[in-house]
Parts: sequence; structure tokens; C-alpha cells
Amino acid sequence: MEQRIALVTGAGKGIGRAVAIRLAKNGFSVAVNFRSSEKAALEVCDIIAAGGGNAFPIKGDVS
Repeated sequence: MEQRIALVTGAGKGIGRAVAIRLAKNGFSVAVNFRSSEKAALEVCDIIAAGGGNAFPIKGDVS
């Protein structure tokens, strides 16, 4: 089986958060990118894990 991985920038809040959760529901492993709020990124990872998905936080400024 092919593994699908998505890097979602700004995934700790707003549209990025919604996109990360939706991708996980569709079978992607999600790299939850954050610049300053590790807490928010970890919350998204927890939501994804609770739904049976796989996610991991990645700190970085992509601007």
C-alpha cells in the first residue's frame, strides 16, 4: 500500500487545522507544521490520533 503524507502549514488553527484533520480522515499521515504554538499543533495531533489517524508536529517557519 502506498503511504500518503501531507505537510500542512499553519495547521494549529483555522483553515490549516481543518485541512489537517480532513486529510487524516482521508488516510493521509499529516505533518502538522507550526511556527510558535506547539500546544495548538499537539492538540490537532491528538484530535487526529483520536480519530484513528497518524499525525506528528513539525516546527518551522515556511515564510
